[in-house]
Amino acid sequence: MICYAKVRRGVWLGLSLASVAACAQLRDIKMGKMPWDHPSIVEVAPKAPMLPLVAPNDVLKGDKGPAGAAYPASFAATIKADGTVVFPEGAPGKVKGASIVVGGSPVVTLSEAGEVSGNGLKRRYRFAPDGDLLDAEGRGLRLAPDGGVRAIGGPYHYKDVMVWAAPSTTPYDKPKAGEAAATWDRAAWRTVAIVSLLMVENLLPEALGR
Repeated sequence: MICYAKVRRGVWLGLSLASVAACAQLRDIKMGKMPWDHPSIVEVAPKAPMLPLVAPNDVLKGDKGPAGAAYPASFAATIKADGTVVFPEGAPGKVKGASIVVGGSPVVTLSEAGEVSGNGLKRRYRFAPDGDLLDAEGRGLRLAPDGGVRAIGGPYHYKDVMVWAAPSTTPYDKPKAGEAAATWDRAAWRTVAIVSLLMVENLLPEALGR
C-alpha cells in the first residue's frame, strides 16, 4: 500500500507528518490491528529469554473464538502447569526444552533467533519484535494480552479465531465491582502462541488465507 500526500514548505509540514501517521494506522488496519487495539503481548508480558519454552503456572484452555469460522467439531487445546499439552481428540503432547513433543518426537521447535518450525507445521514462522508469529508472507497469528488469538492474512481481521483462559473464566468477562479482571500467566505466551499456531494451521487453515 502506498500513501500519497502533497508536501509544501512551512505550514503544510504539519499536515505531511499527520499523513505519515495516518498511513501507519492504515497499514496496521490492513494487518488486522486497529488503532484502539490493546497493547502487544511483549509490552505486558514478563521479560524472559527466548528459550526454553515454559508452561503456564495454571491450566489454560484454548477454544473457539468469535470469528464465525467453519470450525471442526473438535477444536480445543489445554496446556497444564506440568507442561502437558492436550490437543483435540486427546492427543498428548509435552513442552520440553525448545520443543513441543508429541509421541516422543518434536513436532515444532523454537530457535534462539525466534524461528518456529517442525514436522507439525507446513511453513516456517518467526516471532516479530511485537510478538506476532509470522511466515515469510506475513501470515500468522497475534496473541493478545487478554488471551485472544487473531489470525493475520485471512478473512477474520477483527475477530479472534481462538481464545485462551483458565477453565473457570473467559478473557471477555467483565469484572464486577470489587473484583479483578480474569488474568492468565503471560510468562508462557510463546508456548501459547506456538500451540495456537499448531491448532490454526492444521485445523483452520482458512483463517490464514489458505
